[in-house]
Amino acid sequence: QKDKMREFINQMENVELNFLMLHLGYRRNQILGPANIQRFLDEIQHKAPNDAKVILFNTGLHDIHQLCGAENEDDRRKYLNSSLLVSDFSCTAEYRALLKDFIAIIQNFPADLKVFQTSTAAWPKYGNWGIEWNTHGQAMPLVSDFCAAFNYIAFEVLAEQDGIGIMDGYWITYSRPDNREIGEIGKKLSHPGDEVLSFMSRIWAKMILDKVCYNQF
Repeated sequence: QKDKMREFINQMENVELNFLMLHLGYRRNQILGPANIQRFLDEIQHKAPNDAKVILFNTGLHDIHQLCGAENEDDRRKYLNSSLLVSDFSCTAEYRALLKDFIAIIQNFPADLKVFQTSTAAWPKYGNWGIEWNTHGQAMPLVSDFCAAFNYIAFEVLAEQDGIGIMDGYWITYSRPDNREIGEIGKKLSHPGDEVLSFMSRIWAKMILDKVCYNQF
């Protein structure tokens, strides 16, 4: 998605794209690194304090994998509070808590437009070609509906906030299981393909034009 957005931005003057990858999820990065949301936003604000800014953010698939995946049980002990790591640990409850923390940081940043992109519909029912998970590698069903459950949590959290829009990432990818990323490892069905990413980037560009650029004139 970053590369597709950069294609649009390279055609525009006086626009810069800053991207932070939360590989392995929000909570793990905030505690163990290497990515840190607060530091990333502080650096942007320091570099261009008077520029108009827009934020498109998401934390979803990597959090689902890290928090719910059985193969990540030992890794979770490195960064989650020990009081959470009990027999009735709820990955959905922890997702709700970390999303509230994430949004609090976003809300404190002076942006002209703030938008949460819902998590994409990963894990189509036909499987993940190219991702060699073991048969019993995850304590969760490999279906897109699992992502929808996390999006409903995000909707509930966002309903308590003002000034944050929502951009669909779920239904636009759910309807195109035929258009998925094909990279070095083969067909990685958890990532949308070029056609879908192009459309998602155009939606984001139109939101900026409508909510930010239009109001400048």
